[in-house]
Amino acid sequence: LAGTVLTLQHDPFDNRVLYAGTYFGGLYKSTDSGLTWSQLVLPSRQFLVYTVAPDSRNRGVIYIGTFDAGVYKSLDGGRTWTAKNQGLTDTTVQALAIDPFDANIVLAATDAGVFKSVTAGASWLPPDRSLQFPVSALAFDTARRGIVYVGTSGKGVWRSTDSGTTWGAFTTGLGNTAVLSLNRDKVTGKLYAVASQGVFRLSPNTTTWEDISHNLPDTPVHYVLPHPMSGDLFVAADAGIFKSVRGTDITGWSLVTTVPTRVLAVNDAGTILHAAALAARLLVTFDAGRTGVSAEEGLHNVFVGA
Repeated sequence: LAGTVLTLQHDPFDNRVLYAGTYFGGLYKSTDSGLTWSQLVLPSRQFLVYTVAPDSRNRGVIYIGTFDAGVYKSLDGGRTWTAKNQGLTDTTVQALAIDPFDANIVLAATDAGVFKSVTAGASWLPPDRSLQFPVSALAFDTARRGIVYVGTSGKGVWRSTDSGTTWGAFTTGLGNTAVLSLNRDKVTGKLYAVASQGVFRLSPNTTTWEDISHNLPDTPVHYVLPHPMSGDLFVAADAGIFKSVRGTDITGWSLVTTVPTRVLAVNDAGTILHAAALAARLLVTFDAGRTGVSAEEGLHNVFVGA
């Protein structure tokens, strides 16, 4: 078994449970905050799992998006899985998002655009004609019903006001660029984006993106993660993990670790931070990123990061 950890997601009902999707190594689950792992039984143990989306309204419901095998859904915390691909004409799914106001609405990001399900994955509607190009990131606004953003592979960020049925460009201050990661701060309502030229912020009730890269080194940045309690930001980059330096606003970035990192995840309580490193390491910290320990037991020779 070999692969690469591409995504990390905490279970919204249990802070100790964590899912890791891998590069042709299937899906793993931890029940002890990421210290040990077991492989879940999918129709193929060699699935490439791009994305994992636990349902925050229905305990045990999880969706995964795969390379060339579409969407799979579990109703029992990952013990059993069912394919959910009716109407999904592009079966390489790089991101999934569940509407926080209506669990029947699920969005799937593909190279053909964004497919929408209004039946909890039972069937999918085709992409809006205005957005039929590669999409790599999704983020619902958890405070405003119907608002959702997507990051594209070369046309910046687009926004929908009807839960993903129609879309319009939302690129002022950002431009037509590749967007790798989108994450919304649930406390402040601010949306953060990792683009090919840096880290950007969109404040509530504004339409212009702000560049907050400041003193970040000239290195590829892969992921941005708002801390759910403190308001701090973490970014994962080839040069390591960086944490925002705050006064009344973000004024710069401080280095947390030089370990090259691709993916970050934090539990809802904000007590446990996980980092998928570019080398064969998974780091877990219980103190907001100040120290970290390796957490790979059960991951076999699955490499963390790409």
